[in-house]
Amino acid sequence: MKIFLDTNLLIALIEKTNINLPIEHEYYTFEKCIYEFKSGIKRKFVSPDFILDNLKAHKSQKNILDKNDATNRIAKYIMQNVLQTLQYNENELINLRNAIKRYNLYYEFGIAEEYEYVEIERDSDIGLMKNFFKQVKLYLRNYSYDIESDISSNKINVILFDQVFGNSYEILNFREILDTCFINPKDLEIVYTALSFYCKIFLTSDKPLVKECLSLGLNHCTNFVYINPENIESEILNILSEYK
Repeated sequence: MKIFLDTNLLIALIEKTNINLPIEHEYYTFEKCIYEFKSGIKRKFVSPDFILDNLKAHKSQKNILDKNDATNRIAKYIMQNVLQTLQYNENELINLRNAIKRYNLYYEFGIAEEYEYVEIERDSDIGLMKNFFKQVKLYLRNYSYDIESDISSNKINVILFDQVFGNSYEILNFREILDTCFINPKDLEIVYTALSFYCKIFLTSDKPLVKECLSLGLNHCTNFVYINPENIESEILNILSEYK
């Protein structure tokens, strides 16, 4: 049986490293789901509020818990590793905070790779910030490799964009669904991928999406099912037993 994992459940599966999926089924996700996962983590590092809050927590040795946002937890873990690597003193952290408030973080994040192999002086706030983003990019890259490795070790097949939208027939079908259903545009490509690969079950923790997929009508064989990511393993087992 083909099982499709939406972005939110893919994140939960990777974050909970001790989950074992039943091996008698085929598991799929879409390339866009992986991009959404990685992008959700990266976007934290162009948010001044996120960086400043975690710099403050680092100074006070306070651990900020976040039970609901997995990308936040992962970004905080990366942030902690970056600051441990940099070993900034108190004055340097103050100067880094000042730089975070003053400069365009999208730009600084974007150009960080340009000086990855360049030694930057730590005697100015801009230098402190450039070193910070250089380390952020390195840790993000390593975590990206870990994501790919976890997906592979869980034997989840990644469907690529060109496998779905690589011919005019699929494009026509996609446009028809685009015109007739009420699915949020940001999710439509993901939903269509599961439909085009004839996945029997589409698992998601997005309740509104399950409801929106009712607008697809009856001309498909995919069942859209909500799962609580906190109990992902037991709920997947229960769902699979229902659809044998």
